[in-house]
Amino acid sequence: MLLILVLPVIPHDNTTHLHQQPSSVDSLLAMTRYASSRKRSLMSLSWSQLACLAFLRLPRIVPRVLLPYTTSPNTPYPHVIRLPSREPGRSIYCWIFLPSEHELAQSTLATSGTGRIPIHVDFHGGGFIMGQLSEQAPFCSMLARRLGAAVITVDYRLGPLDTHPAALHDAEDVVRCCVDETFSVGYTALRSHIAAFYSKTGSRNVQLDSTRLSLSGFSSGGNIALNMLVSCPDWPSPLHPSRHPYDIPALLFFPSVDARQLSHERPRPEGMPASDPSSWMSWLSRHMEDAYLERWQRGETRASPGLAQLSSDVERKQAVDRLIEVEHDEEAEGGSRSMAARRAQASDVIIDLTEDSQSQGSGSAGNELHSLSHCLLVLPTYDTLAHQSGLWLEALERAGRLAAPRDWDGEDGSGSRTHGVTPVYARDMPHGWTQFPDFALSEEQKRSKYDVFDRSVEFVTTVWGGRQES
Repeated sequence: MLLILVLPVIPHDNTTHLHQQPSSVDSLLAMTRYASSRKRSLMSLSWSQLACLAFLRLPRIVPRVLLPYTTSPNTPYPHVIRLPSREPGRSIYCWIFLPSEHELAQSTLATSGTGRIPIHVDFHGGGFIMGQLSEQAPFCSMLARRLGAAVITVDYRLGPLDTHPAALHDAEDVVRCCVDETFSVGYTALRSHIAAFYSKTGSRNVQLDSTRLSLSGFSSGGNIALNMLVSCPDWPSPLHPSRHPYDIPALLFFPSVDARQLSHERPRPEGMPASDPSSWMSWLSRHMEDAYLERWQRGETRASPGLAQLSSDVERKQAVDRLIEVEHDEEAEGGSRSMAARRAQASDVIIDLTEDSQSQGSGSAGNELHSLSHCLLVLPTYDTLAHQSGLWLEALERAGRLAAPRDWDGEDGSGSRTHGVTPVYARDMPHGWTQFPDFALSEEQKRSKYDVFDRSVEFVTTVWGGRQES
């Protein structure tokens, strides 16, 4: 029985298999990797780890078709898509939420007349050892419905069967399917799947707008989402500004930004009850703490993206903003230059500015956080991650990357600035409360959950609001 529980979930009927190999090996080699993930066999795990694994995978046996009757009653409902991986012979299991024609008509972000819609990529939480797509369904469905966006939530690889950086590789590959034309097998396959979906429904021709990508992540998923915005010298992100010189809204819910402290080593906020050594979470922590990420890896930037170097990059952002404004004007006047040509010009400017800053010994060359990132950082106060989040906010403020903090009721903070990181504090809320089903929450917790969901939609809309089609 144990082995049955730990097997991967068998996909349901409307699955699209998109695991053909890339036509060009160079497109994969272009993504620098300084480490490879390691696959473990079941036989290599201890009995305690096997028991933990069976327990953690148990929620995955709930069929996707039950979602409308349980935790996610609103449309659009998810269907399955398997996106190409960099590894031969495997694909990445995802759920995709596609808004209906009516929902697209109600959205302010789905560009009218052209059928081009934004893309959103989401990552669940679970400490890299647990978590499943079903807990993301209400949030992802809401984003697809209200933003008029194609929303993909990623079933990335977890420990103990896979190790760091397997989850990041899966995240990068899905992001490349969304925006990287050089990753032709994934880029084309995703669009073919969406075209086929809307063709079956008799809707208009709907296309993805690769210049409008947003991200979200919860806890360890927030770590992954932030990683997509960080480019290390030896490991550039697929969203490096030279590749994707566009604004990127990112919704970071109680993310893990510094993995150097183990869960039982983190300071607890004042008023937060002490942990119970006999609880199931303590049991899991004892047996699975190093199941995905080994201790010697925890200080690496890719394990702890809150350690990434920061700078304001004001000149670089202003230059790219001017270029994007020129793009909009040219498009409005019927300009004939291709998107690739315009993107190349923006990339050249970014590279030139980087070289200038390096030659002048400027700190800008050390920046590793995307210059055009806009992060909404949701921080519940009853969370052992609050301390490391506070340290990260101090570093952001010193680097000029901190937007005005917003109190939970929205009264504090002025203006509509979103560039950088905007912290939002959820008073007296526990870690992960937004992903709990409503029946497990108090009335106050439910209110705050949907308040922050509303704030998330408002934030993405603000970042993209006023943007013309690129």
